Amino acid sequence: MLAPYDDGGGLGMDLMSAAELRETVRRAFDGAFGGEILAACEQHGLIGLALYDSGSRNFYNTRHPIEAPSDLHGLKLRVPQSDIFIESVEALGASPTPLAYNAVFSSLSTHLIDGAENNWPSYFTSRHFEIAPYWSESEHSYAPDVLLMSKRVADALPPLIARYAYTDEFSTPVLRAAHGDASGVRGAAMLWDQA
Repeated sequence: MLAPYDDGGGLGMDLMSAAELRETVRRAFDGAFGGEILAACEQHGLIGLALYDSGSRNFYNTRHPIEAPSDLHGLKLRVPQSDIFIESVEALGASPTPLAYNAVFSSLSTHLIDGAENNWPSYFTSRHFEIAPYWSESEHSYAPDVLLMSKRVADALPPLIARYAYTDEFSTPVLRAAHGDASGVRGAAMLWDQA
């Protein structure tokens, strides 16, 4: 994300660090903007319980490290079935291959794709690292995850249980402060690999 800075000779542009971006995104998720997104779920029969981040999305593949955008050229990369992901990966010179998430492991194994892009928790918990060892921390995308509940199910909950689903005591900022964030998952994974 570009942010203005003054280099003494006038206004310039600087890239916002990943930490600054993460905090900016979290403030938006935790504020009125996030509340509007959660409220919009109701028109679909859902209750938005939390809007949170699971970390930045990064590239990984079976062939080689990605140290510059040109290293993506010629790679067949799995992307979510979404125009914005397809067009973004295509613009970087790779061949986007829209696939369901549950097809990534087998597609890497059979060489249908060379790699994918996702966050660290997905890469680790799905064991994609076993087949695609080249993790490149590109942080090219940062999207929210939403915790949803069916309104029909929520309306049927006993009052005591329903109370816990809607209190500030269990809000995303409170739980994040108590239990860490997605980077904690990555840290735990790295410690596990060293054991």
